[in-house]
Amino acid sequence: MYKKIFILNILLLTLIPVVKSQSDSKWAISLYSGLNSYSTYNVQTTDGTPHLVRAPFSLRSSCSLQSDFDVGYLIDPIWEIRGQLGWENLRWDPGSGVISMITIHTNIDLMYNLKNYLYGYYPDRLFDYQFFVGAGYGAKLAYNHTVNIAAGYTPIIRGGIVLNFHLNEQFAINGEISQNLIFDHSLTYNLHYIDNLTKFSLGFTYYFGVQGY
Repeated sequence: MYKKIFILNILLLTLIPVVKSQSDSKWAISLYSGLNSYSTYNVQTTDGTPHLVRAPFSLRSSCSLQSDFDVGYLIDPIWEIRGQLGWENLRWDPGSGVISMITIHTNIDLMYNLKNYLYGYYPDRLFDYQFFVGAGYGAKLAYNHTVNIAAGYTPIIRGGIVLNFHLNEQFAINGEISQNLIFDHSLTYNLHYIDNLTKFSLGFTYYFGVQGY
């Protein structure tokens, strides 16, 4: 599964187009960095019976850093599809000290520009916003403890909003908030459960050529 995820990441990187006509290109690349808030479960046992207990949340033990790289294709003024790969440092406290885990992910998002839908496309617009839903896979790469109690890969379902401030036709500054549901699996106790990852990111986007719908 790790090999499949790495192959998907490589394929995503190759989507960066060699733009032959800069006048009508719909491709864009983005780079984001920010903070995440991770909420997970701990597996505990009572009389040998495993059960899930949500880990306590705190800024110190549950928040950390992340970054993402995106390749997007603008289908029309309203719809966009993008591929994303990135990494996160996830943290939580099971009650015996903070656990830190490095993960990578790759996902595909379908994005909807609500402002262009409501008010029409305007090439000199300074600000717009997009809602998105998507799905992907994540892989756990490294723990700060020796026992791997969770599956090495996890499916992800996500959604969120992107705020775009356009500096000109080719550059934009972006803010993004996303909610990511991670379908996790404890290998030790064979339990399935859902974790939550909330991401807050700032970044910039470069559009290849004039968008020109």
